[in-house]
Amino acid sequence: MALLKNLFRPGLLSNIGAHGYAQFIQIGLQLLFVPLFAHRWGLEDYGVWLTLFTIPGYLVSIDLGFTRVSTNEMIASVATNRRDEAVAVFQALRIGISLLCIFVLALAGLLIFVVFPDAMVFAQSAAHGQANLVALLLVAYGLATLQCQTVLSAFQSIGLYGPSGYVSQTIVLIEGLSALVLVLAGETMVEVASAYLAVRLAGTLVLSWWLHREAPWLSRFAWVAVRPHLARLARPAIATMALPAAYAAALQGQVV
Repeated sequence: MALLKNLFRPGLLSNIGAHGYAQFIQIGLQLLFVPLFAHRWGLEDYGVWLTLFTIPGYLVSIDLGFTRVSTNEMIASVATNRRDEAVAVFQALRIGISLLCIFVLALAGLLIFVVFPDAMVFAQSAAHGQANLVALLLVAYGLATLQCQTVLSAFQSIGLYGPSGYVSQTIVLIEGLSALVLVLAGETMVEVASAYLAVRLAGTLVLSWWLHREAPWLSRFAWVAVRPHLARLARPAIATMALPAAYAAALQGQVV
């Protein structure tokens, strides 16, 4: 019982447990997804879904490393009792990521439905003629995941990496199980993509509410000068992108 309590308390054991929980969720979902999706949709349609589902994987990296570097900056600020600086960095990150998401979503809609409406022709049969809508929903899901990571960065700065990790991975679990239920029920890719987006948005709202309860001083919204903070973090942010960019290319690129 004491061990279970420690797993959900801030500290090294909680952080290790959160990593293990994440691996368990990822492996467990893949063991379920591959045979059940392939059986229900067929190998060809499932292959199309895997190709489309690489979209969120790439979009998570479009912050160019600013989330990771901003997290480190906030951790250092909180540790040295410079709360005003932590708030300023977090608000600059939130505003910057929000503006980026709005721009990317609008651009994606323009490209998918106006400029290159036939780009998803390879997926139209598998998506019952709604491949363009599926692609846009997955773009929105990827951007919602990026927003969720922004909230998680604040949890890390206040020492709640482990507990917030359990919650975020539970959101991933609910997403996966919801998608699996819909697939087994005979629903199409539109419904499955919509479920991913809906659960991620709801999960981000829950995390935001929890952050406000745990650290109202950090989660309060205040307009700050975005450019100076992001400019100061630009060089280290871009440097940190080397590893995740290679990771995304190695994994998602193979699927494509």
